[in-house]
Amino acid sequence: MKPPKLPIVYKLAYVYKIHSPNTELVYIGSYKRNNLSQRLYEHVYDSKTKRVDCGSALVINAGSYSIEVIETLKDVTAYQIRAREQYHISTNRTTNKTHALSKKIDNVRNGDPITCVKYLFSV
Repeated sequence: MKPPKLPIVYKLAYVYKIHSPNTELVYIGSYKRNNLSQRLYEHVYDSKTKRVDCGSALVINAGSYSIEVIETLKDVTAYQIRAREQYHISTNRTTNKTHALSKKIDNVRNGDPITCVKYLFSV
């Protein structure tokens, strides 16, 4: 019998928001990398390719958008990251189309980046 898989603990993770002065709506997301500009680029690319499942497109397409870290997390699991993301989704007017805790992080086991496309959460 295999031993149970333990959740990966990430040394650093971030919750961020994408906002624009042209709309009161924001997009809340999370990631486990240090390169915030790369994460924004991914959102911009998705918005330009007309991905209808990417909630950040509503903010980006409003123009003059920017991205900022709103919370830095240390030594957390994927579930804890999503819980903090959901807290910020719940306390802001967002364009997020889904509940963070009911979603899956792509390839949690190997640490691949979170994408705009959200899947059912399972650890």
